[in-house]
Amino acid sequence: MNAPISVLRGHDKPVNCIKFLKESNSHLLASGDSKGLVKIWNLESKRCVKNIIDSHTDSVTSVSLLAQHLVTFSKDEDLKIWDLNVDSALLRTFKTGYCGFCNAATDANTVSHEWKDVVITPARETCEILLCDIRMSGKTAMVVKSKHTHGMLTALHFNSSYTTGCDSLESVGPMILCGFEDGSVSAIDMRTTNTISTIHNHSEPIFSIDTFVKKSTMVFGGASKSLNLHSFNGSLIAEQFLATAGTGCVRYRPDGRLIASAHWDGSVRLWSSRTLRPLAVLRHHRDCVFGLDFNEAGMFATGSKDGSIALWAVLGES
Repeated sequence: MNAPISVLRGHDKPVNCIKFLKESNSHLLASGDSKGLVKIWNLESKRCVKNIIDSHTDSVTSVSLLAQHLVTFSKDEDLKIWDLNVDSALLRTFKTGYCGFCNAATDANTVSHEWKDVVITPARETCEILLCDIRMSGKTAMVVKSKHTHGMLTALHFNSSYTTGCDSLESVGPMILCGFEDGSVSAIDMRTTNTISTIHNHSEPIFSIDTFVKKSTMVFGGASKSLNLHSFNGSLIAEQFLATAGTGCVRYRPDGRLIASAHWDGSVRLWSSRTLRPLAVLRHHRDCVFGLDFNEAGMFATGSKDGSIALWAVLGES
């Protein structure tokens, strides 16, 4: 586990985001870089099988799979939908007006049908979030109602099975978790657009948020020197302080037992999901690590500013 099981090379610019295409029929991984290039990799052959050359004109900030469609979002203000079954043909483009580093988000609740065609993105206005239905060209602007101004959106996470707390399994409806440039994280009720709760443990922008619904917990990190684990009701479970600032991405392993984090110092760190107890520090990348994702088998991939993608195998917590 101290070294990656494989390294994918092909990007000549920083890799900003990666995503296992879990619903596809083969073992595929998508990656996006700062030049606007999107690549699709076959993990059996360890080769790039598709270059979407003209995907974007600026840095790609997120890639994901939705209903057999590849979804890409970029600083060029475009959200694009691609058909993976027809030679990655471009199906639809949404003009969002947003040109920052925030990601787009799809529903983390994979068994949901109501929101399976919806992508959520930041908008030009700091108080707006866009709901884009990939089946049509239209988009709906949702104004976030908050008593405080938190600055620009810097991270989004969407889960339609959000629950109120560790002792409650009653769903309160679809929620969007928003990370802001002032270091706060807010839970937004999609039905009312009201802010349900706000956590403010950081003084620097939040860049990544992930949730594990079965435990009603969320983890987030950003430009500061700390990583935070909270319950959905807002209470702090654990906090870890880092030697150097900068967390590019945090993800739960699908079974919820492990959290992995990618850092600007080039390291990848593994933590207990219950206590944030440090389990391992993995070093391979020569520069900042921005992208991280798990597949269903527990393998995870990391993408770096050095242009490489590393594949890692983690069998257990110890």
